[in-house]
Amino acid sequence: MRLLILPLLASMASSKILDDQKLQEMAKELRGNDDRLVRPFPSERTAESQNELCPFMISSLVETVSSGESLRVRGGAAEVLHLCTTNNPANRADIGTAEKGMIFEGIKDLIRTGMASFNATKATAEGENEEVNSEVGKAIAHAAEAVWILSYNNEHNQKGFFKAGVVDELIASLKNYPVFFDRDGAFASTNMW
Repeated sequence: MRLLILPLLASMASSKILDDQKLQEMAKELRGNDDRLVRPFPSERTAESQNELCPFMISSLVETVSSGESLRVRGGAAEVLHLCTTNNPANRADIGTAEKGMIFEGIKDLIRTGMASFNATKATAEGENEEVNSEVGKAIAHAAEAVWILSYNNEHNQKGFFKAGVVDELIASLKNYPVFFDRDGAFASTNMW
């Protein structure tokens, strides 16, 4: 077990909702040095971390997606959840049943909250809302990627997302976010996922 994992597990035992720093550390640990946008198979390091770290943090991650202190934190928790599931059906199943399926409503609310933030700043000058758009774009992209990978070959999760209305929220976001074909914008990954 790598040195980073033990302090993370110890600090998680005292907190149900995770903070931004812990989420960034977990994402870094799970990614290893694999920063590809699409990772069809986890690296060896990621696979080890998925088995050593993820089973102990799923409940906290689901709670954080649902009730984190900010859009950034909630999106960060969604990122860690999708990193826990690549080529890992056991973690995928555990996430869908953790906290009585809270992930479905949590992801839906994360997308809805992101849309509200985007719509609230849409009317301001373009340079002023760039930071908000970046935060919203990242959070929704992580949520959308989590939906994609949690739904992969898992009927329970597919039904949970449909029943919660997540698909409708994703469609609404796709209709409202800007698409730039000449450059990557804040919503390029959001629209892709």
